Amino acid sequence: MTSAKAPASRKPGGMSNGKAVRNRGQQTRQAILDKATEILIEQGYDALVLRDLASQVGIKLGNLQYYFPTREDLLVELSLEFFHKQSLEIDELFRHEETPKARMQAAIDYMINGWSQSDAHIYILMYYLSAHNKKIWKGRQKIWLNFYEQMENLLKESSPDLTSAQRRKKVLLITSLVDGLHMQPGFAPGDVVKPSNRFLLNDVRDLALEIAGF
Repeated sequence: MTSAKAPASRKPGGMSNGKAVRNRGQQTRQAILDKATEILIEQGYDALVLRDLASQVGIKLGNLQYYFPTREDLLVELSLEFFHKQSLEIDELFRHEETPKARMQAAIDYMINGWSQSDAHIYILMYYLSAHNKKIWKGRQKIWLNFYEQMENLLKESSPDLTSAQRRKKVLLITSLVDGLHMQPGFAPGDVVKPSNRFLLNDVRDLALEIAGF
């Protein structure tokens, strides 16, 4: 008679060993990303050394490189995570707005205000490094293509008669306005906007809405 196969070992609460290992792996990966974000914001790119990062997370360098073989891989992932977070937050904003104009207004306000937050340093850093690093350039392209699609879908809702090319042109103009704003002294991530310069925020917002057709 064939003996019954022994059941898989389980952790307390019914969690299998495999699932527990996956959860620990996800926690380790997130801990790496969180600490790397902190270092980039507070100390800059030169301070992001994988060996030191591994030590601060409490793991070996080889374990860290299992998730992120190079510093460039880590930076690309941080940037993609930053975009994903923003995309989810914009979607959440849309759920609370009833009209296309209100949703577009919310998206533009989010870009103007959100891209001034300290964690946007990561995206700005990626933007400059992409000029000399193909892997980072590809990551940046992925971010923009996804963002364009999100904004174009909103324009399709508000202006269904526009062609795909017309929607893309409007999105490029809107994002160029916002990006250009955050390249100005006093408007970069972490900067405090002077009261005398706040007119520029309002002008960019109004121009972006005008381009969108509102």
